[in-house]
Order: sequence, then C-alpha cells, then structure tokens
Amino acid sequence: MKLPVPNNMVGRPSEDSLVRLPESAFAVVAAPDAEEGSTTVEYALGAVATAAFAGLLLAVLKSGGVKGMLTSIIQSALSL
Repeated sequence: MKLPVPNNMVGRPSEDSLVRLPESAFAVVAAPDAEEGSTTVEYALGAVATAAFAGLLLAVLKSGGVKGMLTSIIQSALSL
C-alpha cells in the first residue's frame, strides 16, 4: 500500500524549505595547541644550559693544572 506524498516532498526540496546558514557557521576554528609556547621554553632552557656549560668550561680552563698543560702545548707548537 502506497501512502500519498505531499507535493513539496517529491524530488528536490524547494528553495523556500531550505535553511540558510551564514558563511561564518562553516568557519574552521583552530583548537588551542597544547604545545603552544613550548618552543620558546626549549630555547630558554637551551640558552641557560649553554651558559652553565660555558661557565663550567671557563672554571676548568682557569684551574692551575689545565692552564699549565695548555701553556706547554701552545709553547711547543710555537717552537716548531
């Protein structure tokens, strides 16, 4: 048994029956990134680690034993 179908439901819907959404309804909104700003922190930590390593290296190079060893290496290189 076939049920009667109203005229406005046969085929394609009429323009009047369609709901119009504004174009902004389809705009893609980016979700906040959980790692946003992590690059800046990584650079800051790298700079601090580099400064600490440079300070440690400077302290070692200024010590008496290393200073004497470097002096003897440089003198022997210059005497060639």
